[in-house]
Amino acid sequence: MIDQLKGFISQFTKPASTNNSEIKKPGSETTATTTSVSSSSSSSEVSIFAQSWDYVRSAYLQTSDKKAEQAERKLLSRVECLKGLDENNSDTSSNSRGSVDGIVATLGDVDIGDGRYIHTLYLEKLTPNNNSNPKKYCQVQKTQQKGNTAQLITTADTQNQESGSGPSSSDNGGIRNLVITHGYANGLGNFYRNYDALSSHLTNWRIFAIDWLGMGRSSRPPFLPMDEPTEQQRITESENFFVESLEDWRKRMGLEKMTLLGHSLGGYLCAVYSLRYPQRVDKLIMVSPAGIPEPDYALLERIKQGKFKTPQQQKDDEEAERLSQNPNDKPNNRQAEYDINKETKGIPHTRRLVLSTVMYLWDKNYSPQSVVRVCGPFGINVVNKFVSRFTWLDHYNQADLANYMYHIAALRGSGEYAIGTLFMPGLFARSPLIRRFGDLKVPTTFMYGAHDWMDYKAGQEARRSMSPDIQTKLFRVPNAGHNIHMENPGEFNRIVINELKDKKEDASLESSLS
Repeated sequence: MIDQLKGFISQFTKPASTNNSEIKKPGSETTATTTSVSSSSSSSEVSIFAQSWDYVRSAYLQTSDKKAEQAERKLLSRVECLKGLDENNSDTSSNSRGSVDGIVATLGDVDIGDGRYIHTLYLEKLTPNNNSNPKKYCQVQKTQQKGNTAQLITTADTQNQESGSGPSSSDNGGIRNLVITHGYANGLGNFYRNYDALSSHLTNWRIFAIDWLGMGRSSRPPFLPMDEPTEQQRITESENFFVESLEDWRKRMGLEKMTLLGHSLGGYLCAVYSLRYPQRVDKLIMVSPAGIPEPDYALLERIKQGKFKTPQQQKDDEEAERLSQNPNDKPNNRQAEYDINKETKGIPHTRRLVLSTVMYLWDKNYSPQSVVRVCGPFGINVVNKFVSRFTWLDHYNQADLANYMYHIAALRGSGEYAIGTLFMPGLFARSPLIRRFGDLKVPTTFMYGAHDWMDYKAGQEARRSMSPDIQTKLFRVPNAGHNIHMENPGEFNRIVINELKDKKEDASLESSLS
């Protein structure tokens, strides 16, 4: 059975010639971007220069595609059903370890044409009543390296891949597909606290998690949208960069329909995909989504002038103002704090300069990952500082997550530059989804953390703007901020499972999913 289940993803590669038994693919597990070496001397010189430059770059950044792969595997080794994943084998099944009976999992790259590929994790729980044909979707042989080009030898039938006819709920005994997409500066590894629960409780579901094109360990083509002359063209082409690559991936996987789950930027992009291809989406789950509300231009101006305050600072100012009008209503131990706050309302010139510079660089498409790369060997310290705020993770989880996030941040820049073409500073969308939700025709669930810096009121407004014929829900998850799936995985998993099973509530799952 294990031999039958091995493989899955690389069968969906595009033939490089008329010989369908040999498929060329731009990297699978050890390289993310490769260049075919021509026999001409000029091409050889270019190749030597490129290799030399990659060596220098890797030495300065202390990262490489191989190191990113190793960091991902180490993080995913914390997932029980992926325990068999090791450096020598990209295919795994929990049956080989007996950890989660009947769960098959595969990690690899899906060629979507034009030298692009989408890094994909696949999970499925097989049951006696499961009519899925795992052999059909899990036939792949090991990738072989020849020179600088990764070649995959496969006998998989790709006849139906381009048309999209494949594992839909109608022709596979009711089996459906969940596609999980990450947020900005994240990857599929950031959902490592969710895979065990989702895969073990969701029968008759295939679970896919992908890295967006140009992010994570997917291929990183040049991000051309930022060269478009007008803002609207930059927005359109940036959305096309991600949405059309997702559609190409769906075709190559042969998925007729799918439920899309997107976190933050992933929620924004999944919504755009659902607007464009509603016939391919069963349900949309938006987890702390970015890009819904109209921009707050007054806030943007305050940020530019250095007048932006954190929510706690704003709350303290409001409380101080209230106490100034009601002097008899003062907490004994807070007056000193309010007095200090009043004395420091002046905006230092340095702060205004820093914020103005950040906004300028944002508009010029400099990304946070650019800062990590500029820091070179010290970039890992920047990421460690960021991840250290995740106090809901112990030291060992923080270390593995930071190592993973550093390596996918330090790789060659690509899709990350969409942060400037799609969003203004403050993460207000340049083309807000609230203007488009009236055309959304798929059932939609919104999920926000109780302490989320994404305002749940934007989700409420989005629901009101949608057709009353479309089912919508909104959840606020306790003990969680923006990263709901990591901060409160038990509640996140419970809500997702119940949404996929179309259940209102299932209290019996609460303890088993934490």
